[in-house]
Formats: sequence, C-alpha cells, structure tokens
Amino acid sequence: MIDIVAYFLSAISEGLPDVTLQKIFDRTDPLFALYQTKFNSWKIAKENYQGATLLFTQGFTDVQLKIENIQSKVIGEYTSKSDEYNSIFREGMDVFYSDTYYQRVQHIGFLRDRLAMYVPMASAKTVAADLYTKMMDLRDEQQKKSKTLRNASDDLEECRIDLADMMYGNVGLLMDKYSKTREKIRSFYDLDLLYGHGSKTVATKKTHLDIPVGEYGRLAILITDKKTFEFNNSGNVMLKCYTASTSDAPVPTDALTVDADEVLKAKANTLGAITNTWLIIYNEDLNFSGSIDITETN
Repeated sequence: MIDIVAYFLSAISEGLPDVTLQKIFDRTDPLFALYQTKFNSWKIAKENYQGATLLFTQGFTDVQLKIENIQSKVIGEYTSKSDEYNSIFREGMDVFYSDTYYQRVQHIGFLRDRLAMYVPMASAKTVAADLYTKMMDLRDEQQKKSKTLRNASDDLEECRIDLADMMYGNVGLLMDKYSKTREKIRSFYDLDLLYGHGSKTVATKKTHLDIPVGEYGRLAILITDKKTFEFNNSGNVMLKCYTASTSDAPVPTDALTVDADEVLKAKANTLGAITNTWLIIYNEDLNFSGSIDITETN
C-alpha cells in the first residue's frame, strides 16, 4: 500500500497548485505520513518480538545443560534408583524436553521446590531457582513484546482502513474533475487494480495468533462460498492451516503449509468442508513458537 499511495501523492504534487489536487494532497499526505509511522512501529515491534522469542527459545539450551548437571548431582548423592531420586524427578526427565516451553519452565519451578526438601541438594536447588527466574523473565519479556506487536498490528490495520477509505474517496474527486477526460486518472491510479475490487464493500476481519511449541491455534468461523483467508506467517516456523468441524480435529494430510515469513491466500472451501466451523493452525515445531496474522475476507 505504501508504494501505491506514494506514487499517487507524487503524481498529485506534479499538478499543484490546482485547487482540487491541492485539496486531495492536503488531506491525504498527513494520513499517509501517519500510516508510515505506524508501519515502522509495527515493523520494529515485530523485530523486537522475534528477538525476544529467539532469546527465550535459545535459553533452553542452558536449561538442558543445567538440568542434566542437577540430575548428576542427585545421582551422585542418592543413586538413580533411590526413593530420593524418584521423588525429585517424579515426572521423569522428558518433561524438560518435550512439553511446551511454558510447561518446561513450570517443571523447573517444581524441581526447585522438591530439591529444597533435601539438605544435600541446597546448591542444586539454588541452580534450579536461578534458572527458573531467568526463564520466567525471558518469557515475560516475550509476552510483553507479543502484546506490543498485537497492539501495533491493530493500530496499523485501523490506519490502513482509514487511508484506503480516503484513497477511495479521492477517486470520486478525480472522476468529478476529469469527468470528460477520464483517461487522465490513469496518471494517478492503476485502474486495473480499482476495477478488480469491484463496487461492493468487502468485509474483513484480522486476527493475530501466537502458537506455542507443538500446540494449536483455533478460531471459530462461518464459511461461505466467497470467504477467503490470508495467512501472514510472521514467526520463525512452518505452520499448517486447515478447517474442521470440531476444535480438536487432527491435522489432515492435505493441510495448507505456510512457511516462516510467507504470505498465502486460500479460499475457505479449499481448507476443508464448507460446513466446518473451526479454523485450526498447528505448530509442529518442537523448539520454536509460531506467530501468524489471519485476515478473513467475505
């Protein structure tokens, strides 16, 4: 959109100081500047979120090493078949590697509390406590960045709609001015794009989802013959998209795959039966969380 409006304003400025063109320029240029500001804020928020997510996920390399060191200390003190070992690691070791990131952090906290019950494990308990605090701080920072990104996305979308409405109104002003020489309008717009949108109002809905490791994102939907989805994968992992009649439906073999930093459009009826009532996004990655913006168009 930035390129379209920038070209438009450049073409308008060449016709100044014409009264009509001056009116169009004066009302459009400030809103376009605001849109660019919000776009830059959104871009920064996205980069900050991705950075915070990367720091959080990379932190689990340290988690693995320190949990294994704690395990070695417990075995050295009590042996791997002792009641003490089974009590301290009552949920096994897999919970630190295979659960979602947030659940893994919670298990570190549980481990810290159980280590505190054994005096010889005081140093191991301190390691677990520090590790839990570090990972919770990293997760909290990621969640803050995620909220900032959602707010920036909402602000940008609101401004985009306002700018699109104004650009549509500008067409009317230009058509009135050049009613007998309509070909001149081509110097301001790509009319093929305008004609392609038709004259009907198009309803859109935009949703942002953050999807943890190995988890599903879900939206209740109503599918029509004309409904389409645009999937903007703003995260670092591949995501699979499909519709289903229930919210717990498994991933079908023909689910739409959206790679990281990829934008894809799909008609709703190509993602599943038209009677389906759920849009489901699956993150099968075992190391990184996913992030996606979904635009529904009726």
